[in-house]
Amino acid sequence: MNLSNTNNILKNIQLAEFKVYSQWKDDGIIQFLVDYLDIETKTFIEFGVQTYIEANTRYLLMNNNWTGLIMDGTEENIKSVQRQEIYWKYNLTATTAFITSENINDLIEQHGFKGESGLLHIDGNDYWVWKAITVTNPVIVIIEYNTVFGKDNA
Repeated sequence: MNLSNTNNILKNIQLAEFKVYSQWKDDGIIQFLVDYLDIETKTFIEFGVQTYIEANTRYLLMNNNWTGLIMDGTEENIKSVQRQEIYWKYNLTATTAFITSENINDLIEQHGFKGESGLLHIDGNDYWVWKAITVTNPVIVIIEYNTVFGKDNA
């Protein structure tokens, strides 16, 4: 890794941005963090993935050969993932689940992702699910939120 470029990126993370599978150039930022940090457990958990065509962890799966658990509340979305080449070509677990703060730990644990994980991506009922997670200790956490509600609304 180029040290001067690394220092510049640490001052302005947007310098690392690029888009392959993510929606908003997150692939580059995630790749920078993965390269910069010494992450031993090369696993990720992402939920709210829809059909996993546009996802923050897909580049890690395909470029870095990480192992992942993805979940979505719509059965047809998960069936679509399971029909894709990436499902049999990479170490990916895809399951249908409507995530709540009450079931998140059981879902993670029953699919074998308990303990340290490299990355956790939360999309949905963010705060309450994040607050409830106790069975995994991610190195990187990405939490999406909806800015439409503004900073003053829960």
